[in-house]
Amino acid sequence: MRSTPYKILLVEDHKLLLEGLKSLLASHDDLEVCGEAHNVADAIVEVERERPNLAVVDLSLVGSRGMHFVSYLAEHWPAVRILVFSQRPAWVMADRVLAAGAHGYKQKSPDDLGVVEVIRLLLRGETYVSPREAPEEAVSYRYLSRIQGLSEREFEVFELLGAGTKTATIAEQLGTSNSTVRTVLNRIKTKFGVDEAADVRKIALAWQLDAIL
Repeated sequence: MRSTPYKILLVEDHKLLLEGLKSLLASHDDLEVCGEAHNVADAIVEVERERPNLAVVDLSLVGSRGMHFVSYLAEHWPAVRILVFSQRPAWVMADRVLAAGAHGYKQKSPDDLGVVEVIRLLLRGETYVSPREAPEEAVSYRYLSRIQGLSEREFEVFELLGAGTKTATIAEQLGTSNSTVRTVLNRIKTKFGVDEAADVRKIALAWQLDAIL
C-alpha cells in the first residue's frame, strides 16, 4: 500500500466546480490536492513547485487555453499523468487531447465512471475516454470529420468564433495578427466547403451549443 497520497493538481477556473472537486478528493485518503490554478501561467508555476502525480485540466480557461498546458506537461513533465476534464464533447475532443499528450479525457457529464475512478485508472498507468457516441441530431455531428481535421491553430480560431469573438480579439488572444487570423479562417472555410465567414461562425456556434447540451 502507498504510504503517502497521490498529489493532484487542479487546473480549473470555474470556482464552484473547483471547490466541488477539492471537496470530493478530500474525502479520499489516497488522493491529495497539492495545488490549484485558474490559468496556464499559474498552472506551470504550480507543477514546477509541487511536482504532482496527476493534473486535472479544463480546456476552457479565462485568458488562456488548457490545451497549451497539456502540451507543455507532456513535453516538459512526462511523468505527470494528465486528465482533461471538460464540457467539450468527447466525440470531437478526445483524440485531439490524447494526441497532445493527455492520458485521459472525461466529459463533464454523467457517464460510466466518476472522476475519482478515472483519476485512479490513470494513476495505475491506464487510459480513459468518456463515451464518444455522437448524437446524430447534433448540428456539429454533420461536420465531425471536418472539425476533427482542423489543425490546432484552426481549431483555436474555430472555437473562438463559436464563442462570438471578433477577429481582432481573436488575434489579440492568440498573439498574432488580424491578417493571420483571416488566413486561418480562409483555410477553415475551404475545409468546411463554405464561402462565407458567417457560415463558419454558424457551424462553430452550433458546436458550442452541442457541447453544453
